[in-house]
Amino acid sequence: MHHGEGINMLRKYFTPKEAAEYIGLSEAALQKWRTNGVGIPYAKLGNGHSARIIYEIAELDEYVQARKIKTVRNF
Repeated sequence: MHHGEGINMLRKYFTPKEAAEYIGLSEAALQKWRTNGVGIPYAKLGNGHSARIIYEIAELDEYVQARKIKTVRNF
């Protein structure tokens, strides 16, 4: 068995599509951020057009938490 093959474990990374859905943005927004060198950190695996882009779920959670708005009164 090769590394990762057939293993059912908690995922640590999302594709750009999954990442966008997870945080409620469009995949195009994430792509634009990557092009402009801003936004959420990501990893690029491979080279050229065949490269895979992945986002660490923990980084997505940090992005959302950093934008949390605190209200004056909690219910």
